Parts: sequence; C-alpha cells; structure tokens
Amino acid sequence: MYFEELVGSYEASRRERDVFHDLMGWRVREVLLVASLYDSFVVESDGILNEQIYGEYYRLNLNNVPRITSAYTAEAALELFRSGSFDLAILMAGLDFDGPLALARAMKEAWPSVPVLLMVTNNSSLERLDLARPELAAVDRVFVWNGYSKLFVGMLKYIEDARNAAADTKTGLIRVVLLIEDSVRYYSPTSPSSIRSRCARPRASSRERREGRPTSSSERERGPRSSSPRAGRRPAPSSSATSPISSP
Repeated sequence: MYFEELVGSYEASRRERDVFHDLMGWRVREVLLVASLYDSFVVESDGILNEQIYGEYYRLNLNNVPRITSAYTAEAALELFRSGSFDLAILMAGLDFDGPLALARAMKEAWPSVPVLLMVTNNSSLERLDLARPELAAVDRVFVWNGYSKLFVGMLKYIEDARNAAADTKTGLIRVVLLIEDSVRYYSPTSPSSIRSRCARPRASSRERREGRPTSSSERERGPRSSSPRAGRRPAPSSSATSPISSP
C-alpha cells in the first residue's frame, strides 16, 4: 500500500513537470511575406529580415525560428501559398489596398485555416485604409509597420498565442494578458513590447531565486527585512522614501 502511494505521488509530480512539453503545441514555422520589390528593400534596409527575426528570438530566448519566404507578385504568392506549406501569410500594403485584399480573399478560399495578416507600411498609408471595408473580413489582423523591425516578432507571437491560448490555459493553467485596444496605430508597437516583458520576467525571477533575492512584487517593494537599530543610533534615512519618482 505504501509503495502504491509513493508511485502515485511520484507520477503526479512527473505529470506536473512534464506538462511544459505540451505547451505551445502549434508554432509558426513557415511564413510567406508578400511585398513589392521596393517594400522588400525598405524592410531589409537595416539587415536581412531572417537575421533580424533570428536575433530577436535569440534575445528573447525563444526557439523554433520561422523561415521567411518572399513573393513579389500576387500570382507568385498565390502559387506558393496553394502548396499548403505555410503557417502564416503577411501581406504588405502601401498605397494600394485593393490588390492585397483581393489576394487575401483568394488565400482564404484556398486555405481558410491559415491566418493572413495585413501589414501597412506607415501611419500615412493607414489613414487611407477604410477599416470598415468588407474585404477586410479575409484578414485576421491589421498592423502598421512604421519601420519597427521588431513588429514581425510581435505578429508571429500574436498568431501563436491566439492558437495556443485555449489549450495552454487548460493544460498548464497559463495566465493570459488581455490587451483591449482598437487602434491599429497603438496596438502594433505594444505587442512586441509585451512579449519582451513576458520573456524577461521569468528569467529575472529564476535569477533572483538562485541568488536568494525576493521574487514577489510585494517583497521587492518592501525590501530585505532588517534588524532593529541599536540603542543610541538613529537609522539611516531610506533613499527610496526621500527620492522623488520621475516618470520616463
């Protein structure tokens, strides 16, 4: 009887530990980027796009870097997309939105389960886009680039989180950060920033645990517990209590 209880306790601890292998079961591995030659040159003006994404994944300690395949015309993009080997399609649009939206509709007719994102080049082009157009029903989300290279990582992780949220919250009791924002201009740069903060916090917590530092926010604000001051000596003033907090 004691042996069976010991085995059951050990198996329960193993299941809790091995549950992390079941998280993030769906990942973006193949991406089709559709842009004109000029837009492709502008996107890669500060470095090769694959190297940018690889470097950002490395800094965030993320694995499974996706591969980017570029297409410069709608015909070539649709031919590649119909092969069924892509997990995500990103359509870049500048002044003309009719062509990318027609391509998005054709892609959804070929593979309805593959997400299609529309990436507008800048805010000026975004003002020319009517977000109430019925053709946008074929697009899963609209982003604005504005020369922000980290936006690509934000779009990739947005799609992965959307696909894995239901399974991860049920299997691993993962908490969800819900961002409520309907402005394309504002939620586009927010997505990469939230990813960096989410990935940096677990690494900081593990480092604090190894060093014996406080990990909870209340303990960090309270600081280490000190002994009472000796008789006849006045405690030194706390710098955190006297220094003003300046906003960035």
